[in-house]
Amino acid sequence: MAVASANILVGAGTLSVGGTDVGGTMNGVTLRHEVDWLDISVDQYKLKVKKVSTDIRLFVSTTLAESSLANLKTALFEGTALAVSTLSINQTAGAETQLIFVGTGPNSSTRTATFPRCIGLGSVSMPFKKGEVNVVDVEFEVLGDTTNYAAFGAIVDA
Repeated sequence: MAVASANILVGAGTLSVGGTDVGGTMNGVTLRHEVDWLDISVDQYKLKVKKVSTDIRLFVSTTLAESSLANLKTALFEGTALAVSTLSINQTAGAETQLIFVGTGPNSSTRTATFPRCIGLGSVSMPFKKGEVNVVDVEFEVLGDTTNYAAFGAIVDA
């Protein structure tokens, strides 16, 4: 197969959470797709005769380089309002949000990944260390669109 160098993508992009650009990121934005499989075997063979997917999950993760209160609110998945200089941390469950990533596409196009239903996962740590950037790690699970069976969202090159 010939190599199409125009399809080799290099460069960072922008990430918006709930319509707000989160600013600088470190180590990129990662899209991870996981599939759980059921292996089916029968008594007559020692090998698997069929595989059926039983669960499909999609995740988006990144490290936010800008430790603003708005980004900390995003990382903590707080549904509470953010005052000008105060983030109140409550026991509220995280609300669904939309993620949009815009980056470089093939042949000088723009690649846009849109995921309308996402929920934040994981725990958050913000180490304050001498000589290091104070960053905020975030991870979201993309939820399926119940009006369009099995659809998580779309990735479009335009």
